[in-house]
Amino acid sequence: MTHIGQLFWNELLRSAAELTYPYNTNTQAVTTNAEDMWSIVQAENDYDPFPEYLYLGEDITDGLLAWIQVGINVTTDYTDDSYYSVAAVLQADGGHESTSSFGGSGGGGDFNGTAPANITARSEEAKFDSGEM
Repeated sequence: MTHIGQLFWNELLRSAAELTYPYNTNTQAVTTNAEDMWSIVQAENDYDPFPEYLYLGEDITDGLLAWIQVGINVTTDYTDDSYYSVAAVLQADGGHESTSSFGGSGGGGDFNGTAPANITARSEEAKFDSGEM
């Protein structure tokens, strides 16, 4: 089964998030929803790719509760579609970047979905205790 889809965030919410750490250290150019070529394709009368959300406190640093309903047609196959490009495939040994995809990581090669060796996992509790969550 191939899944093609993205979620997009309201520009006001995105801007509020970008004022907080670590997002305020981002050096990449921002692509607005209006500039994003996929937001136009995703947003239709029968699908809204913008999750609903509520602030859990006075501002974004207190957290959000967000929700969206997504349906997947398990019989659809975009593998040979001339419009869409399949970015990756999942096989028994993990995920692999598709040679036909555009964009992506820029590094090429096979990716199995695991974190690089130099990344250490931290428990959710440790992240909470340190104020990261």
